Amino acid sequence: MTGARARTGWTIRQLPSGRWQAVIRDPTTGQRISLGTHPTDHAAEHACQAALVDQRRGAWTSPHHGQITLTDHLHS
Repeated sequence: MTGARARTGWTIRQLPSGRWQAVIRDPTTGQRISLGTHPTDHAAEHACQAALVDQRRGAWTSPHHGQITLTDHLHS
């Protein structure tokens, strides 16, 4: 299996390094959010499925929420 595989709301693709990138769509903003890279396509698919289950339960939070820049932190 090579290249990208698209599923409803998420995608996994093989990078030139051989690792697999997992990407899911944020339901609130519609933006694509990377769930990181994984050693196998199965691990990437599992990450997407777990995030999708959390989204359906209402328990999912974007990994980018809560990130704050150092400048913002110093000025708060």
